[in-house]
Amino acid sequence: MPEGKYAMVKNIAEQEQIPAHFLAKILQQLARKGLLRSSKGPTGGFAMRVDPAEVRLLDIVEALDGCALPAVRQRSGRVQRRYAVLHAR
Repeated sequence: MPEGKYAMVKNIAEQEQIPAHFLAKILQQLARKGLLRSSKGPTGGFAMRVDPAEVRLLDIVEALDGCALPAVRQRSGRVQRRYAVLHAR
């Protein structure tokens, strides 16, 4: 998709052979979490808000389902995520 262009839910759904209403809900949630931009109207749709190379699978999972793994409270009282090793770049 060229930069600045929006992909329409209907077109993505047809290409990927998934229900448009199901895809629309997912894309709306990703837009609310800041991973996508959305635009209404005849030329509207969804576009990446950030560079796709910077988006991790964990970012998508957390945007859709919340925190991927529960936090662990250490004896010091500090909260640490169990996925810290996966989270590092």
